[in-house]
Amino acid sequence: IRDGEGHWHGVEAYVRDLVRNFAGQSLDGRRFGRPGVRVLVPTVDDVRRVAVQDAAGEVFGHPAEIELDLCFGKERTWLAEVRDRTKRPTATDIDLLVSKAEVVRRLLGLGPGESWFISFSGFGSDARLRASELGVLVSGERDLQAIAATTGIRRA
Repeated sequence: IRDGEGHWHGVEAYVRDLVRNFAGQSLDGRRFGRPGVRVLVPTVDDVRRVAVQDAAGEVFGHPAEIELDLCFGKERTWLAEVRDRTKRPTATDIDLLVSKAEVVRRLLGLGPGESWFISFSGFGSDARLRASELGVLVSGERDLQAIAATTGIRRA
């Protein structure tokens, strides 16, 4: 995913390709920030980006478009944020994902499912703790590599 100069290319596309191989597998929870348990991933036939208009300003305190990078799953709908920047997500970023996911689920009429934060620069302890408190799944680059080794990657 990194070119010779260390720049990121196609990170979201890579994650979409990875998620397309989810077929209800039971995966190692530590790859999702939940050591000691198994995480059941959904069966996936479609992966898309979603956006809604938050006219009431629930997320940012003013009307705005709310966007999430990934929406997938048949039985349970997972919503995910993919961060490829060098800045690690903070606890505030985890809170923001939860707020965005709640509004997106309600406005699009999506059923229950997981919220997943993917960061190629990893997570600090504050973000991991907040994710654990709120039930948000978290995965870094090594986690995605391990998931890919288990599920494979299918290019669209």
